[in-house]
Amino acid sequence: MRGGTPSGDQRPVIFSPLVGPAAQYGARLTLHVLGLGNVGTGQAIGGDWTLHATLFEHPAHVIPLPAPVTIAGNVYAITSIRSGAVLQLRWTVTGPNVGRVWTDWMALPEPIRAGQDPFWPKLSGPSVVSENGGYGINHGMTEVSGEITALLPSPGQYKIEFGSPVIGFASRTIEVPTR
Repeated sequence: MRGGTPSGDQRPVIFSPLVGPAAQYGARLTLHVLGLGNVGTGQAIGGDWTLHATLFEHPAHVIPLPAPVTIAGNVYAITSIRSGAVLQLRWTVTGPNVGRVWTDWMALPEPIRAGQDPFWPKLSGPSVVSENGGYGINHGMTEVSGEITALLPSPGQYKIEFGSPVIGFASRTIEVPTR
């Protein structure tokens, strides 16, 4: 089993499926860390840590996709949702106004802009332990695509909200089944 090299964008490392005895009994993972960096401040702490874990495969549920929503002339669509112990959500925003929404948002003062990203879906529900991911805008500024990976320790209804106070909000609800 081989994983990719982690990058500074905080996305999880994706591993190939477990095979042979590891698929039945689990695979041992050793992570050797030489430093920890704070993404927000850029500060780093040097050290030497070795972490050991055993990985087991669990099937993921494919969750039905909610209908797209239109906000400020752009279509917000969830393109993939899978859940197990981790929820993986992919989305796109397409339309002629992607560039305008981005430009208007970037022109806001930082205190207003913070935490109000018009393209980042906000996930809420019974329990969201942690969330990370990222997105990118194409060169023509007509499409945004991104991914969120979130730890959800419990099943239930989760709300996915798009938008911001500047352009308005729209939400969709999904049902995360029991593992």
